[in-house]
Amino acid sequence: MPRRKCVPDVVTYRTLFDGLCRWTQFREAAIVLDEMLFKGYVPHTKSLNEFVCGLCREGNFELLSTVLSGLASRGEFCNEGIWNVLVSVVCKQEKLAAEPFKIFKALAVS
Repeated sequence: MPRRKCVPDVVTYRTLFDGLCRWTQFREAAIVLDEMLFKGYVPHTKSLNEFVCGLCREGNFELLSTVLSGLASRGEFCNEGIWNVLVSVVCKQEKLAAEPFKIFKALAVS
C-alpha cells in the first residue's frame, strides 16, 4: 500500500487484524496490532478477545504477556472479555495455569 501512496487507515488495520485472528495467524496479528497501537488505532473488542483466546489455546503466553503489557503501557486496559478468558484458562488448564496466572496477577496490579 505505501508503494502506491495509499496510507492504511483504521479500517484497513482492523480488517487485517480481524482476518488474521480468524485464520489463527496470531503472530502476524500481533505485528499488525503493534502497528495499530503505534498509530493510535484500537482494534474491535471482539477481535481483541478472539486474539487473546487464540493465544491461550496455543499456549503462547509469552506473546500474550508482551501484547497485554504493551496495551497497558499505552493506556488500553483489558476489557471484561479478556479477564474472563484469563480466569477461565487459569481455572481449566492445571498444567498451563502458572503462565496465565502470572499474566493475570501482573494485570491486576496495573
